[in-house]
Amino acid sequence: MLRGWLVLLAVLAGIGFSFAADPSSPLINDNRWQEARKSLADGKAAEARATFEELLKQYPQDADLHLFLGISLLRLREPHAAEAAVKKP
Repeated sequence: MLRGWLVLLAVLAGIGFSFAADPSSPLINDNRWQEARKSLADGKAAEARATFEELLKQYPQDADLHLFLGISLLRLREPHAAEAAVKKP
């Protein structure tokens, strides 16, 4: 089971970091987006999670935010919350 979650995390991280942020997305101009992704990459998943949740209040339909929140939650060992975050519309 753990191996499956680790594979999922690796796949999501690869997809997320390679295709992060649609160029037309308003997130590009938000410094919090860059900071949160850097925090996640630096292993500060709790800090990144808080920022992604804050950004979701402002940009609730942004798919990249849901994806990165899910990755943060996986790193915090909350697989059910991660799954719910990724599935939100």
